[in-house]
Amino acid sequence: MAILPGVPGLSVHIRVAGEIATEYQDPHEVENADLDSVHSCCYIESKAGDTFSIELTATPEYGLDTRFQGLCMNPSLDGKKVTGRRILLLPHREKPETLAQTGIHLSSDVPNMVNYANFIFIPIASNDEPQTLQAGSPDFAKSLGIIAVQVKAGKWDGFTKKFQVSTFDTQNNIEVNEKLMKGKDLSHGSSVSIDGLISEPKTCKTVSSQNIGTFYFYPRSHDALKSLMLIPRSPSPSPSPLLQSSLADDVLEHLSEAEIRRLASERLRDVKVGIATVDWVKNENSVSIKRLRESTPQPVRPLKTIKLQDGTEAFDLTED
Repeated sequence: MAILPGVPGLSVHIRVAGEIATEYQDPHEVENADLDSVHSCCYIESKAGDTFSIELTATPEYGLDTRFQGLCMNPSLDGKKVTGRRILLLPHREKPETLAQTGIHLSSDVPNMVNYANFIFIPIASNDEPQTLQAGSPDFAKSLGIIAVQVKAGKWDGFTKKFQVSTFDTQNNIEVNEKLMKGKDLSHGSSVSIDGLISEPKTCKTVSSQNIGTFYFYPRSHDALKSLMLIPRSPSPSPSPLLQSSLADDVLEHLSEAEIRRLASERLRDVKVGIATVDWVKNENSVSIKRLRESTPQPVRPLKTIKLQDGTEAFDLTED
């Protein structure tokens, strides 16, 4: 789970296709992050067509300012802000509290009803067509492939019938001029897929709020993560013995009978030389060992004692 420095007990993660996405630390700071604010940056693996959700968790360790009632998270997908969610927190909590957002509400033609649309990943493709260069902008390309989640502490007052739906263009892919990509390993953007009609939800008025920090997630394909060297590349498989044998057969098919005989005789000579060398080494070792075992130790001459003129006994070290 991504965490904010200096804010214990508060985390946000992305769940992709029902599973919590593995996070890979960003080796560089996000280019469009406000360095004056508290933030966290990481990469996640994504796949085109997969749904995803954003989950905020506050453990008992997180201390909410008593001026506020809870937390609110405001997502931004590829630079497009969408309506977020809020969660009320008790001053003293015995277990973690989680706020999940799987999509957004879009307007509908049915009175008192809205369309619910799920978050999904869509592919990003590059081209060199002039119209895509004119339609896009450096800021647009800069915000692609980023899920930003701003977390605030808030206080709310009552409910109002007026509900502000999100404005979001549903699309199946994103095309960007390659000049705007600037060599970035962008693979996926974010969009929404309409799931169906639901009753218009109630909303409330924000009395006060305070920014806590922003979480940045970069969805990338498996190959893009490899290109960024965030996950190891798969080693090249070594050729199987069967494949090596077939390659040798292919080589022999292009040789004449005389060349095959010559190669066979050279191989036989090398084998004989190798066997002779091994035998010579074995014989040398055995001879050395035999000589060592057959060598007899020199006899030890017993020491002879003599008496000196003063009666003292001493050892005679002369040869005789």
